[in-house]
Amino acid sequence: KIEAVEDQGTFPATFLRSLAHCFLESPPTRHEILSRALDQHFMASQLLFVAVLAAALAPLAEAVAYTFNVGTGGAWETTTNWNPIGSPGAADTVTIPVGISGAINVGVDVKVASITKANPGALNFNVGTHTIGTFSITGSTGGVTFASATSATITTFAHAGTGAITMSAGAGVFSFNTSSMTSTGTMTFTGTQINANYWQQNTAATGSTFTLAGGVFNATLVELLGTGAKFYVNGGTALIGTLRHAGTSGTLQVGIAPTRIDVSTLFEWSGTSNTFLAQAAASGATSVLTVLPGAAAVFTGTGALIHCLHHVFIFMSKIPRVERRDRKNGKTH
Repeated sequence: KIEAVEDQGTFPATFLRSLAHCFLESPPTRHEILSRALDQHFMASQLLFVAVLAAALAPLAEAVAYTFNVGTGGAWETTTNWNPIGSPGAADTVTIPVGISGAINVGVDVKVASITKANPGALNFNVGTHTIGTFSITGSTGGVTFASATSATITTFAHAGTGAITMSAGAGVFSFNTSSMTSTGTMTFTGTQINANYWQQNTAATGSTFTLAGGVFNATLVELLGTGAKFYVNGGTALIGTLRHAGTSGTLQVGIAPTRIDVSTLFEWSGTSNTFLAQAAASGATSVLTVLPGAAAVFTGTGALIHCLHHVFIFMSKIPRVERRDRKNGKTH
């Protein structure tokens, strides 16, 4: 039995009071235990939510829009050539404005979200492997060069300018997921290899010209949709899954140098007044268009012309069907 003892400030009295407190205090109820556990879980959930939100917003906060600001050009990797001062990174966007007339030389690997090139000067990539989300050309003239042994992977490439643009890969490789021309400009590719999953000269690309001047051009789908669109293979080899010419008054050309176009899935010739022009060099070199075994050739256009000059061969071997569809009466020939 423990009895209350008057606190006289002595050690026995203090000790006994503490001992009585330990034995007489009621233990927590089940409801109190559950309430405390829920409170702790709620606080932990709040802390986790804040941590996840901060991690998600961090990349957005780091993205910067860089503009090259030296009119005479210069080095990409010089931080003071950019506004704001710094080096564009993987999440950043890059603009090369009209006022930049000189060449911009890139001596480092480039990985950026996008590049918009509006200047008439050159853009020279010299080393390494370059990864670009969206590459848009809006200027009137100027070239983009990837020097020997460098490569570029571009998710979306678009030539929306009105002038002549040359892209040279040297010994490297271009890889495009989606590629297009959306204006009256011209685009020339040279180099060892170009991988374009999808190439299109769309309905806005009136009078646009694509030229393969050398190397190997690999494409799953090539579409020529604009009025007066021209697709020239004047050097190298074009290996194309589906080649569709559905525009008006356009031209598909293979020739001048020893060249070839191989179509492995479908060669579709539609639209109005389009021309296929095959012209080999008079020296005896040959130009070849081959619709490979297992592929189909479908001709549905009106006013189509085929011109073959010098040593030219058009092979359509073991094709399941070669069709000429008459739009007027609906018959297939």
